[in-house]
Amino acid sequence: MTEANVQAFLAANHDCFAPEQIFNVKSSLEKMDDSKLPIIQSITFRSTTLVILLAVLVPFLDNFFVGKPAAGIFKILTAYGLGIWWIVDMCTAKKRTYTYNYKKFLSIAY
Repeated sequence: MTEANVQAFLAANHDCFAPEQIFNVKSSLEKMDDSKLPIIQSITFRSTTLVILLAVLVPFLDNFFVGKPAAGIFKILTAYGLGIWWIVDMCTAKKRTYTYNYKKFLSIAY
């Protein structure tokens, strides 16, 4: 993929990945054929801000949003661990979103 396309993708999506993942994303994009460019550009990544808001306001929904429905159901059934899971989810929402986005990118890239 051309350097201009790589830079355009990173400029548009840099906040969807953890800083330590950016290098791997850039490397993957540089190795990719230009034929995958429309597919890569059409990916909709999850917003970290939205996931954090969901974790705070509607605790179980954030798990469904980042592809962990079993965890969401478990947490609902256990009454959110009497609030313990709610605190854990608020603290890990950003990391879980980065992980979800990175896995989604890798599933398309390879």
